[in-house]
Amino acid sequence: NLNVILKNLSHKEKEGDYISFLQEKRIAEARQFLGRHCSLLSDIEKAYGVPKEVIVAILMVESSLGKDHGRYLVFGVYTSLASMLDRKVRESVRREAAKAGIDINSPAFKKRITSKATWGLQELACLLRLSEKGKVDPFRLKGSWAGAFGMPQFIPSSFEKYGIDWDGDGKVKLDRLPDAAASVANYLKTHGWKKGMGPAGALGVIKRYNHSQPYADAILELSKCLKR
Repeated sequence: NLNVILKNLSHKEKEGDYISFLQEKRIAEARQFLGRHCSLLSDIEKAYGVPKEVIVAILMVESSLGKDHGRYLVFGVYTSLASMLDRKVRESVRREAAKAGIDINSPAFKKRITSKATWGLQELACLLRLSEKGKVDPFRLKGSWAGAFGMPQFIPSSFEKYGIDWDGDGKVKLDRLPDAAASVANYLKTHGWKKGMGPAGALGVIKRYNHSQPYADAILELSKCLKR
């Protein structure tokens, strides 16, 4: 899918991508969600030391609290990206990118094609491992154009490393709140979240979840609003 490939190659994060999540309507929605699930989220906070407000903020920004997991077949995203390892596919991508006004001769673009193709193959292999173990159905799993899925928008390798079966039913289900929230908390704790850490430390850990500064700023600001 050339459209998926071009989006992955050209996308750049902007501060404006996250402004809507700090509007009063979205804050109120997140606050109501936090109230409805306070007992569960408090238990997860106690277990991992990650504030429930931060968990809810991430779930809101990533998937609108589970309402928008994405419409792309995750298997298709990664096979498309991995296909760029083939020379003929790369040539097709370069032609389409040039038509879209992308500078295909820049060193950054050439490097991005290689890195995205290699990454896509690694995530595809991980997705197939998860399938072999019966953890996901790769032919039904839908997510974002970037290959992320579930309430917390994990990629396959994050699912494999940090997914938590909080409700104890024997399967990690990122489309269900208990497992999704615990998996977010586990990810953040594993990447250095400590109880009572300051804003600078919190920003650093959140940027391990998503490398975007505007994203991290929005998560912290929304979590502050939820604490008030």
